[in-house]
Amino acid sequence: MSFLISSPPANEFILMDDRHKKQAYQLASIGHWEVDVVNNQLYWSDQIKRLHEVPLDYNPTLETAISFYAEGSPRKKVREIVTQAIEKGESFSFESKIITAKGNSRWVRALGETEMKDGQCIYVYGSTQDITDQREAEIEIQKVNQKLQDIVEHSTIMYYRHDTDHNITYVSPQSTRFLGCPPKQAMQKWTDFLTDHEKNRQGIKATEKAIKTGNPQPPYEQQLQRTDGKKIWVQVNESPVVENGETVEIVGSMTDITDLKEKQQQLKDKETQLRNIANNIDGMIMRYVLHPDGSDANPYVSDGVRDLFELPPEVVLESTEPVWAQFDEDHIDAVQQSVQKSAKTLKNWDKRWKIETPSGEEKWIHGRGTPKKLEDGVVLWDTILLDITDQHELEQNIKQQVNLLNHILDSLPGLFYMLDADGNYVRVNNNTEDFFGKSAEQLKGTNALLNVPPRKRDEAKQSIQQVFNQGYADLDTILIDGDGQEHHYHTNGSYVELNGRDYLIGNAIDITDRLKAEKENIVLLQEIHHRVKNNLAIISGILSLELDELPAKSQNRSALEHSVNRIQAIAKVHELLYQSSDLSKIKVKNYVSELVNTVIETLDIGKDFDIHFEIDEVEMNLNDITPLGILLNELLTNSFKYAFQDRQDGLITLDIKQQNEAYNIKYRDNGPGFEQSIFEKSETMGFTIIKVLLQQLDANYSIDPKNGFKINFTFEKRESGSHANI
Repeated sequence: MSFLISSPPANEFILMDDRHKKQAYQLASIGHWEVDVVNNQLYWSDQIKRLHEVPLDYNPTLETAISFYAEGSPRKKVREIVTQAIEKGESFSFESKIITAKGNSRWVRALGETEMKDGQCIYVYGSTQDITDQREAEIEIQKVNQKLQDIVEHSTIMYYRHDTDHNITYVSPQSTRFLGCPPKQAMQKWTDFLTDHEKNRQGIKATEKAIKTGNPQPPYEQQLQRTDGKKIWVQVNESPVVENGETVEIVGSMTDITDLKEKQQQLKDKETQLRNIANNIDGMIMRYVLHPDGSDANPYVSDGVRDLFELPPEVVLESTEPVWAQFDEDHIDAVQQSVQKSAKTLKNWDKRWKIETPSGEEKWIHGRGTPKKLEDGVVLWDTILLDITDQHELEQNIKQQVNLLNHILDSLPGLFYMLDADGNYVRVNNNTEDFFGKSAEQLKGTNALLNVPPRKRDEAKQSIQQVFNQGYADLDTILIDGDGQEHHYHTNGSYVELNGRDYLIGNAIDITDRLKAEKENIVLLQEIHHRVKNNLAIISGILSLELDELPAKSQNRSALEHSVNRIQAIAKVHELLYQSSDLSKIKVKNYVSELVNTVIETLDIGKDFDIHFEIDEVEMNLNDITPLGILLNELLTNSFKYAFQDRQDGLITLDIKQQNEAYNIKYRDNGPGFEQSIFEKSETMGFTIIKVLLQQLDANYSIDPKNGFKINFTFEKRESGSHANI
């Protein structure tokens, strides 16, 4: 068998010579063929030959024609179709791929009809069309569709389609993540998620509008409840498919926006929190904007503007003029210049100024802001403004107190100095400046030991260290003046804590003449004790003035009260020495009695307490009585301030006995007591001083802090002359 006879009779193919049909076939890439089954001859038209890329004089046979089809199943299928058509006289149609004589692949569509005679097929004729472009386009479309299908099925977005009656026709595999069930189940349960969902009224309305208008609708947000009960937020997009002006289908997609909604809610909560904070500070927060042309604006102000400037926020948002109008005329230029400087350098803005509000109230404002320059040249500050009127008044009062203190210090006899923990000068009086020939600023930060001859520096250093360890020390030493001359001075120092830092405040009296006149030693020594006592009294008075300036509940009050008591405990020693004919010993009973009265007076004790003394008629030298006095001061202060807070029947007992060369002291109160570990591990100033002084006395001690506080300690008497004061 073969396709189409090579040389048919001329009268049988007269229609093939029709010029118009031939041109049409050529344009459509259609060729015709005939098979003479009886004679086993095949005819190809020229167009068929061009399609197979063979010469126009090529004579095909049925076998060679079939061999052009691709090997394998395509060729086998063509052979079966042609054989079946000849055997049964059936028409046929198929599409397949051929390999041309030049090795090119082409797709063809073949149509065939049979002619039967006496039950036998005598002719098969038909046409073959080159459909390569069409088939390649279809294949490309299939590839694109497959890619789209892959994108749809592997996307994080769920796609669906439904008809105008809300019958779901397609749901992508993402339904498992979005709805909690696979597509088939999702299509069955769709109404549970959207159509009849009480919260989906917005979605139903959008869908109906899309069906009615044929136009895509704006996306909307929807909360879904999955089959497992978990709720997610999605953004829904729906577009209608319109045919002949009528909507036939809705194509939709869902994007999971749960994380976005959570972040939006977190941001909203944060904004609410910041707004609440901004509205509850003692001041206001605002954003200030300065444009390149010099104009300014306040895009944001907190409600604090009502209290600070007595203006509603909307007025300040509209214009900055009402705020600038309140600036004191002596301050406005400086503030505006500071803003311009911050805009130029992009350094933080920090300024204070005075305003007068619409009600006539004068206020001091402190403003701080961080600048940021935008690409268009605009500079903006996120700024906080605080009302510091009370703080400003306090600072002015402090300045006045400082001036008063400076006048007092400058009127003190001898040299006054204040040293830090490293022994460097912090403050001095005029006498000190004159003696060393340097200003206070020049002396500040220099070490005091540099003004002592090298041979005396070790003992001076030890004396300074003793002040910080034990609270007080004094020393006869030598100081070098500004001209390099040596002078004998009696120096003293007391420990003071200010703002969490340790300092030594002291006084130095020139004793050069005293040493030159040995006969006047006693008188001069008495005078020294008197002056030291007076100087300490002055310092105590200064601290008392500071104490009076503090509010009753100030946290700093306790520290000053303690410092006053410690200084007065030391001053009392010098007072008794001055009054005594023996400058080396003090009667303990008299000293303790006056010390208790001083503590009660300083602390302004408002309750009645019983204090029982059992003190032998013993005397102590300066080395023993000074640390003992400071230690007793700490014990009494602790009892008065803390042990009797909740009771009116306070009782303190103090026994001081001398046994041979040792002193035995028993102190107790009937307060609530406390754990022993508190005393051992506490780093408070009071307990620290008590422990340090016990160590200085080389005392053996025991405490019982339960059911009241009890401490017993014993230390050996130390002998010294009147000159051995530390």
